[in-house]
Amino acid sequence: MTAMAAASVGSIVHSFILVPQLGVLLMTQPFVPSARMNSAPQWWQESADSMLQLCTGYMFYDCLLSFVVDKWVPGVGLVYNDGDSMFVFHHIATVIYMTSARIIGAGHQSAMICMFLGEFSNPFQNMFYFLQFALKMDCCNGSFTQTAYIYTEFSFALVYAVIRILIGPVFFAYTTIDLLSKQGRQNVPLGLNISWNIMIWGVVIGSFPWIQECVEMLSDGLETKYGMNSEL
Repeated sequence: MTAMAAASVGSIVHSFILVPQLGVLLMTQPFVPSARMNSAPQWWQESADSMLQLCTGYMFYDCLLSFVVDKWVPGVGLVYNDGDSMFVFHHIATVIYMTSARIIGAGHQSAMICMFLGEFSNPFQNMFYFLQFALKMDCCNGSFTQTAYIYTEFSFALVYAVIRILIGPVFFAYTTIDLLSKQGRQNVPLGLNISWNIMIWGVVIGSFPWIQECVEMLSDGLETKYGMNSEL
């Protein structure tokens, strides 16, 4: 439980570094998902590349922690759950997407908008996890933690639902249209172009169960859906 709580903190720190920087970068250049990297100023190129590298490194770290360290059972080996495959797919797709964009020198903005929208709700989600762990510990299950958890669960559900239902699909649809345009196909090879779109919408579809969970949390208001007795 301590290792999982530490992983949540690491994920929160990663998002706090990534999201503000991505926001600045996306606001200081025209949003053209298929644009070539060299069409932007040098400072912008270096900053965007560093964010892609940071997120790629984090994906490797998270996989190592979540699928090796956390899943290792002494005397048995690695033990995985049925739901782990979607998590692995997300991380592999993210690494392939960001790395291929850096290799061809184009399409980085399409990766960056996915990163920005995906990571925006991450601090709320991992604080939601972190406080669930705290509720299970006698040392931490006090009135402050219980109150913080109530508002954190609601805040996470609200932010996640708004981004995944209202904001994300609009940007992702625009990204698909731009990538498949004449200029988009010139900048991003068609095969890679199609695979990127499959990854984008695969993650969107994969988030449906969480969207449903968040809608149910919102319908409950400040009455928590999960808590001390929930299984993580």
